[in-house]
Order: sequence, then structure tokens, then C-alpha cells
Amino acid sequence: MQMVAIVLLTVIVFFSTLVYFLEKDEPNTTFTSIPAAFWWCLFSQTKWVPQTAAGKIVGGGAITCGVLVLALPIAILVNNFMQVVRLREEKVLKQYASIATAGCQQQQHNATGGGDRV
Repeated sequence: MQMVAIVLLTVIVFFSTLVYFLEKDEPNTTFTSIPAAFWWCLFSQTKWVPQTAAGKIVGGGAITCGVLVLALPIAILVNNFMQVVRLREEKVLKQYASIATAGCQQQQHNATGGGDRV
């Protein structure tokens, strides 16, 4: 989980700094500082909008990277969860098979008159 946080923080710093330098000279820009661009990148992707074409491309890249950074670990967690479920199901099936085998052996032993005879 730490790795996801580090990657996410790196992506936020990269894209917010990039959008700040692309948008800072535009009139009526909301990107007046790098911390303001951090705010845009973290919380208000829809409230503040880059004005330049390059800023809009960077914004699209930020959104795409944000989705990927969160989607990939989720896919890995789901895959690991499914592996654990499959292993538990196999363990239960083996237990049922051993119980059934033991029951068949006991029935066979009783049918042949097994036991100690004197």
C-alpha cells in the first residue's frame, strides 16, 4: 500500500507542477501557485479547468494516470483474493474426499467381516 501512495504522490506532484507552469501566464487563471495546482489535482478536477490546449492535455493525462494508479492495485487484490478462495475450495474438496474414502473403507471392512476373530 505504501508503494501505491508513493506513486500517487509522485503523479500528483508531476501533473500539478506541469499544469501550473503551462497555465500560470494565462489571464484569469485559477492556477496561481503550485499548491493551488495541487488542490486542483487532488480535489477539484472539475471545478477548475485548464485554459490552454496543453493544459487540457495534461489534465487528461492526470485523470488517466489517477485511474490507472488506483485500478491496477485493485485488480491485483481481486486476483489474490480469487487465488485464496480457489485454494480454500480445493482444501475443502480434499477433506470431503478423504472423509468419503474413509467411509468407504469402513463399509468395506464391515462387509467382509473384518475385525478380530478368535
